Amino acid sequence: KLPGHRLALQGPGGRARPEEARGHAAQDPAARSREDDGPRSGANEANDGTGRRAVRIGRNPQPCFGIVGNELLASDAIDSIETAIKTHSSGDDLLSDAIEYKLIRDRIKAQLKDKETSIMQYQRPEESLRLFYDTANNPENIKNLETMSANNPFFTALLTALKEKTLPPFEVISKYLAPSGGFVVEEEDGLHYTSFSLRRE
Repeated sequence: KLPGHRLALQGPGGRARPEEARGHAAQDPAARSREDDGPRSGANEANDGTGRRAVRIGRNPQPCFGIVGNELLASDAIDSIETAIKTHSSGDDLLSDAIEYKLIRDRIKAQLKDKETSIMQYQRPEESLRLFYDTANNPENIKNLETMSANNPFFTALLTALKEKTLPPFEVISKYLAPSGGFVVEEEDGLHYTSFSLRRE
C-alpha cells in the first residue's frame, strides 16, 4: 500500500530519514551548508523578513517524481516514492490487494457502468488524522508550541488544550473513519466529479 499523504514527522526517538542514514564522505563546509538546507522533520527555523527567527512545525516538502512500472508518480516526499518503488519491486503489500481499496474500486465501477473515468480517487482519512495526532503527541512539537505561543493567542489556546487534555488512543478515534472514493467522468456538458464514503459497521 502506498502511504499516500502521510507525512514523516520527527518521532520521540528522533530517527533519521532514510537519506540521512546513509554514510557520507567528509564534506567541505560549503557542501555541508547546502546539505543543511534540505528538508527536515520536526521544527525548522526561518527568517520572517524582519530579522527575527520564526519556528515552523512539520517538515519542508521536497517535490519529486518517479516512473514506477507504467505510471508517473509525483509526491512532496522522497520517502513516498521510495516506498512505491520497493513495493512495486517486491510485489508485497500492494494497494490493489487491500480489501478496503477493492470495495471502493467496485463501488466506482458500479456507478460508472459502461462509462470511462479519467480520475479515480481513494482516500483513507485516518491516515490524514494520524499526522495531526502524531504532531500533538510529539514532545518536541509541544516545546516548539511553547515558543510560538508567546505572542500568538491561537497557539496559546492550542498549547493549553494539549496540556490540559489527554488524547485518547488513536484507535479510539480512527474506528469512526471510513475509506472514501471519487471519480471524474466527461459528459457532453462538461466534467462531473462524484465522491462518496463507506460506512463503518
